[in-house]
Parts: sequence; structure tokens; C-alpha cells
Amino acid sequence: MATCPTDSNSSQRSAKAAAPCCKASWPRRLCRWTLCGSALVFFPAWLILGFTPAGKWLGNRMAQTPAIEFLAPAEAIVILGGEPSRATAAAWLYHKGLARRLIVSADSVRMLQLLKVCGIDPAVVEVENLARTTADHPRTIQTLSGITPRSRLILVTSEFHPARVRMIFRRAGYKNFQVYSNDSQWRKLHKNKSYIGAVPGIKLMYELLAYAKDRVF
Repeated sequence: MATCPTDSNSSQRSAKAAAPCCKASWPRRLCRWTLCGSALVFFPAWLILGFTPAGKWLGNRMAQTPAIEFLAPAEAIVILGGEPSRATAAAWLYHKGLARRLIVSADSVRMLQLLKVCGIDPAVVEVENLARTTADHPRTIQTLSGITPRSRLILVTSEFHPARVRMIFRRAGYKNFQVYSNDSQWRKLHKNKSYIGAVPGIKLMYELLAYAKDRVF
């Protein structure tokens, strides 16, 4: 008879000892569930965007900008940091005489090096390094002399970024801007395909999510 309470107490102590372990496992379980849920959503989305005609159509819509011959002269060409191809495209526009001012907004060290390779003296380039996201650019470029929402600008970006740039600058009150992206290589690469592929599919998905975030917030 005396052993029964002892066994009962032992069971209770074992249950209490196990309780913290169960509680500690909940964050791990939640993390696993979150990862599994994300995979169930994003993997099919990536397949659709990367490997179907719908993804290519949407990518073309997001990347659409006018050809260089349709760009009007502007007060300044603004490189929105980021991809190296943006510096190459901006140098081309500058050499074409589309603007007398050339501005780098973010990533200035790398962009200045690339512009120098493209035949542009870094001394003629104006720089501001305050921007950290695409949504920052409309505000941070106004720290430079003479740049206002009324300024005539050519905003240089790349790939699927143009749609988000247009939306953000319009919302910030800019009226006289053009967006340019030298995406001819991208279009040439996928011209004879009905899909854009794995890596562009990931980039397109990122841009769609970023567009939605910037649209809401």
C-alpha cells in the first residue's frame, strides 16, 4: 500500500518535468508550420511565374518602359542604386545627351566605379546615399539642389522594378518623370520562350510582393 503513493508521486513528477519540454517545443513547431505553409503558397506561385506564359506576360507588364528613342530630354538622369546594369543604361542615356545632370541615389561607390568604366568622369556625378529602399528615393533625391516633384527626370532601373518605381513616384507627387530600363537583353533571352525561368520567376515574385507592400503601406 505504501508504494502506491510513491508511484503516483513519481508519475506526477515525471509529468511536471516533461511539461517544460513540451512548452519549449511549441516555437519549433510553429516555425515548422510557418515554413510548411509558406512553401505551400510560394512554391506553386513560383512555378506559375517562372514556367508558364502567364508569368512571362506579367513579367513583361512589370518591366515595360519606353525605348530610348521615345524618351524626352530631362533635367537629370537618376540611377536608383541596385543592379549594375542600371549604371550602364544611365551612362548610355547621358552620352546620348538626354540630360546634363547625372545622379546616383544609393550604392554610390559601386555605381561610380561602373560609370567610370563607361566613360563618365565621377566628378560630374551627383551622389546621395540616404535611400535604403525604393520608397525612399522620391524623398532623398530632393536633398540635392534643384530637385523637386516638378523636376523632369529619367529614373533608371532594371528588370521588373519599373512598375513599382512608377507607382511610388506618382504617389509622392512627381508628375514629369520617365522610367527607363535597358531590359533588351532580358527580352532577347526570353523572346522565343513561353516562360521566363527559375531565377527570373523568383525575382518577379519578389517584385510582386514588394509592389503589394508599397501599395498598402
